[in-house]
Amino acid sequence: MTSKKKAVLTIVMSFLLGAVAGVLADHMILRGSIRSSSSSSRYEQFKTRLFQELNLSLPQQSQLEQLMQRRQDAFNELRNTMRAKFSEIREATGDSIRSLLTPTQLEKFEVLLKEYDTTQRQKKK
Repeated sequence: MTSKKKAVLTIVMSFLLGAVAGVLADHMILRGSIRSSSSSSRYEQFKTRLFQELNLSLPQQSQLEQLMQRRQDAFNELRNTMRAKFSEIREATGDSIRSLLTPTQLEKFEVLLKEYDTTQRQKKK
């Protein structure tokens, strides 16, 4: 295999790997967003059930509420950290791919990225 073919294969594989990682990251983040917006009622139902079935005293209920809130805050922080890290990896991969490309390939690559981003935004709606 010639070095030119290896370079093209590396670019294509890097792009595909980045795209797959992006899709997986978007999916995980989107699931987290959906979960955080719809989990409020499930959380309230679960909390009410705990209060009733465990026959918790008022101090216990208050302590449980605080524990659950700390848990939710920790999950939100983790979700935000993951979003930032996925974005960082995606940008670094894109920059690495750009460094391998000729000016003509770079123009095509930017068009492909815009198309991909547009498609992903439409899927989220």
